[in-house]
Amino acid sequence: MTRLEENGWPKTRGLLKKSKIVTEEAFVNATQDAIRIGLAVGASMPNIAKSIAITCVDEPQTRKAVDEWIDKGATMGDEKMVALSDIFPKWLRFCSITAASKNGDVYHLPWAGSADEYVVRDDDFIEIQIESLSLATIAMCWAYKYPNKAKRVFDNPTAVEKFAIESPHFTSEELQDMVGSQAIYSSWLKMAEELVSRWSNEFGFLNYEDLP
Repeated sequence: MTRLEENGWPKTRGLLKKSKIVTEEAFVNATQDAIRIGLAVGASMPNIAKSIAITCVDEPQTRKAVDEWIDKGATMGDEKMVALSDIFPKWLRFCSITAASKNGDVYHLPWAGSADEYVVRDDDFIEIQIESLSLATIAMCWAYKYPNKAKRVFDNPTAVEKFAIESPHFTSEELQDMVGSQAIYSSWLKMAEELVSRWSNEFGFLNYEDLP
């Protein structure tokens, strides 16, 4: 919701009976931001990742329950990474819908978004909000389990090649410093650190070590 608000949502619709709405496309954009922040949290802030996981675990909240929840999320992330192996940059694979056919086959589809509008706090709005949150936490869990891999999912060879053509005076090392995976990851990590600091000051985090 923070990312939605920073992007100018929700918007007001209607003359007499006004409603606050968010489009599916806006949700997807915010979800993509949340996924990248989730990857940074999981890979570089493991204690915060475990604290976030605590809030997602049903009672009784134990270390074992948190560990199992993270493992389950990481497994879901593995499935997305394999099923959508043709999508780059790799972090986009997490922004996908998982569904099952009538015969039980599981498949993954990139979540592109549409102009469909959702009224804030309606059932459909809450459903898509939950879906968005689940994708971000799956990315976080996967990054927690594979921190080194997570730092490389931002690599986009096509973007580097395009930048190289448009700016031929830069060396390959300079290009990597500007548009390489590590540079992009660092910017999202900084954003994650700022959000975590803000949340910590306002609400605080539960401590994994305090759990039985």
